[in-house]
Parts: sequence; C-alpha cells; structure tokens
Amino acid sequence: MSQPIFIQASTAIPRAILTTSYFHRPEELAAEANEAGFSDVRDLAVEGLAWSASQFRDAWSDPVQRERLMEFLSVIESEPSI
Repeated sequence: MSQPIFIQASTAIPRAILTTSYFHRPEELAAEANEAGFSDVRDLAVEGLAWSASQFRDAWSDPVQRERLMEFLSVIESEPSI
C-alpha cells in the first residue's frame, strides 16, 4: 500500500481513533529485526484472511475442512504480498 492511499484513508477518520504506530512493510520488518541482533528472522502471518470468509465458522467446526484450511494457511503464511 502506498503512502498516498494511507494518507487519504487517514484523513477520513478522526485523529483520536488512529494509532501512532508505525506500519512496517514486509521487507522492512525483517531488516529491522536483523539490525536489532536477531538472526534467522522469518516473516510469518499472525492473522490471515481465512477468518473473514463467510463460511469460516462452519469450516472450522468440521475437522476435515479445518485441516484443509490449516494446510492452505501454512502454504501462504510466509507470502509477503498478503
């Protein structure tokens, strides 16, 4: 996401609601962790897209579908563009 989109979005939201946090780009986070002395740094998804699917609760309740979902998430968890 480019900065102009963030600025455009943030001007529509009252300042009191926005965080003052810095949002890293994927390539920046690993570099910063390495600079801080960490080694073997990997970027992995903490929260993915699956929870937003309309049938997530049904899929999660079914052991077979849950296993498939977890397999899918393990494939994409290190994809930096997501």
